[in-house]
Amino acid sequence: MIEKTIGLAGITAVVLLALASAGTAQDSPPNAQQEERMGEILRTYLLKHPEIIDEAMQARRERQAAEATAKTAQALKEHRDELLADPMSPVVGAPDGKVTVVEFFDYNCPYCRAAGPTVTELLQRNSDVRFVYKEFPTLAASSRFAAQAALAARRQSPELYTVFHDRLMKATGRLDEDAVVQIAREAGVDVDRMRADMEDPAINKSIDGNIELARAIGVTGTPTFIIGDAMLVGAKPLQQLESAIADARPPSASTPAR
Repeated sequence: MIEKTIGLAGITAVVLLALASAGTAQDSPPNAQQEERMGEILRTYLLKHPEIIDEAMQARRERQAAEATAKTAQALKEHRDELLADPMSPVVGAPDGKVTVVEFFDYNCPYCRAAGPTVTELLQRNSDVRFVYKEFPTLAASSRFAAQAALAARRQSPELYTVFHDRLMKATGRLDEDAVVQIAREAGVDVDRMRADMEDPAINKSIDGNIELARAIGVTGTPTFIIGDAMLVGAKPLQQLESAIADARPPSASTPAR
């Protein structure tokens, strides 16, 4: 009779007992009859203790999550310079901030728009945060047009980029090219110059580079925030973003306030 043993360790014990019951040495493969006997013993045990299956599945999920976290951390480390120091990526907040937050976003993404006010409040509350925008247009052709327009507007001034970006993020519905141009005008952008700068291959190269970078580090949706070694997917509450910033902030740096 098999004694009741709960937990994953119980499976090991049952397997060993099944081997012994089937007359199989641990260092030799079982024959068909022995395999059938072992299967019966294991099946009987699992039917009596189905909670072990849940435990095994939970252990597997935890192992997979740990492996994914380690893989992400390694990818972020390998691509740190591309994330933090690409001169084509707009930067707001503290230029020499103690902590850098990177956001991959799409102007047509409703969740990115929903995250906009949170990002604004985050920068208001944390004066040592350097914030990097990664144009990641994947939802529509007009998303890429908007990204090109925003990067072109940045050529006129970083401040214009910020105003234009914020207004695009406050738009409602799917942006088309006419809407992007109209918002640019309202933001004070020289539209003729913007259209000319949009033709610069460097802008398309920058956007393509962001898409390749996203693929390399495992970004699959927007918005995605990179803070230190953490990757946060989706529109997160302010408290969660600030918690990740606190974890990434150097030990000697206290939390600043505006």
